Amino acid sequence: MSTEQGVEAPTAAAPVPTSAPQAAELTGLISPTGLREQSGPTETAGLPEQVGQPGSTEPAGQVAEIATLITPPTTPDARELDPATGEPVRPIAMGVAAALSWLSVAASAASLIRTYWVAVDNFAGASWLFGQFPTGPGDLLRVGLAAGLTAAVLLAMIASTIVGFYAWTGYRWSRVAGLIAAGLSLLLLLGGRLGWAAIPLAFVGAGLLWLPSAKRYFEAWWRLRHPSVTYAPPTRNVAYGPLERYR
Repeated sequence: MSTEQGVEAPTAAAPVPTSAPQAAELTGLISPTGLREQSGPTETAGLPEQVGQPGSTEPAGQVAEIATLITPPTTPDARELDPATGEPVRPIAMGVAAALSWLSVAASAASLIRTYWVAVDNFAGASWLFGQFPTGPGDLLRVGLAAGLTAAVLLAMIASTIVGFYAWTGYRWSRVAGLIAAGLSLLLLLGGRLGWAAIPLAFVGAGLLWLPSAKRYFEAWWRLRHPSVTYAPPTRNVAYGPLERYR
């Protein structure tokens, strides 16, 4: 049959005859999504499909334990505590170290007061620092030298005071602070000879803080201030629903 232009139209394709059993077979093998379903393991790119095996499971009602590191207890022993105060027993070396630090402060203060007193009549002979600079009465340089010496002595006094107090109360960092205070005590060489006595007092007091007995004392205080944390045991058997007496 031809159209108006004279070109013959294509004829419709004739249906392919298919028997009933073949149609049923095709329908069962092709899913609505166009993918073929198979009942057994499939192969992809030539490799067999891995079939997962069920892993081992724990019995019902049993909770797995989490492995943790057991830390040593940080609670001080009862033998380390004074029954009267509840604080660690203070060793003799610790009391001597604190006393020497405070004696160093007292010697520094006494030296500074004596320097002021002597400087009224003999400014150059009041301290080693004043004798290094020739000055006259009323010079501003005298005021600057007196202020500088006062600041140096006060710095050494404050350091020794801090060391004596915090070592007495059991703070471990006071050992390092004692070494710093001993170094600052050398500033007393700028003053009078009375202040020079504070230097060996500060050094001996700082050295006593490093004795084994002082170390045990600091550790006992640390355990007292940082007790170990005790956790409640895990709850294993939890009953859900109403209690027995309400059933």
